[in-house]
Amino acid sequence: PKNVVLVDENLDVLREINTESRNVGIKSNGEVFIYALMDKDKVEIRDCDKGTLIKEFNVGKMPFDALLYKDKYIVGFFRESGVGIIDLKSLTYKKVIFKRKGKGEVVFKIPHFGFWGIKGKIAYIPAVGERKIHVVDIENMSYLKSIEVKGLPVFVQVSPDGRYLAVNYSGDSEDFLTIVDLKSEMVLNTKPLGKRILHYRFTPDGKFIYLSSYFENKVKKVSVPDLKVLKEFKVPTPSGVFIYGGK
Repeated sequence: PKNVVLVDENLDVLREINTESRNVGIKSNGEVFIYALMDKDKVEIRDCDKGTLIKEFNVGKMPFDALLYKDKYIVGFFRESGVGIIDLKSLTYKKVIFKRKGKGEVVFKIPHFGFWGIKGKIAYIPAVGERKIHVVDIENMSYLKSIEVKGLPVFVQVSPDGRYLAVNYSGDSEDFLTIVDLKSEMVLNTKPLGKRILHYRFTPDGKFIYLSSYFENKVKKVSVPDLKVLKEFKVPTPSGVFIYGGK
């Protein structure tokens, strides 16, 4: 459905906003909620209480996901190499263009953005159709560099201790996981650890990763940064991995 639906804690519908577009990257800071109109190349900001439109921005081609970090809304584009950054305090917009060679590869799984890819003022963003991680300074809205990786990235996660970045892939590298050292921003380790790794999570101490190996019907615990498999658990067609409490 081409609308945005607001519900309360009992899942009762409070209001519906017809956008005539597929809507992605829906986020809220408690005062406003923001979403991207995938088919209209726009982002709208609305008041949480009344749902009234505060501001609309024309952004890049086909926004597909976004993250909200402090007062910055960062939206990625599927048909354009770059991201858009909206400052929610000043209600200003800036596009950050990524350096790109050629048209890029066919994307088998759309990358995902999230707070899990941020360290301090730096965002690590999976490239679309390229075997790279883009590095962006959120505060001054500038492009810093890119990190070459094995495949087309899907998830990019910073370890809780801020020492490492973990990356999984789609397509021909979907069995691999990569660890990047964030001090040097160089790849430390890349290993095949399953059969289509769909998702993973660091433990709270950053010493281990739990990952889902879809075609093996397993969840695995691996060490960081050497990526040694320590334990395996039988789980039918596992997907999302989430860790609550403990180490």
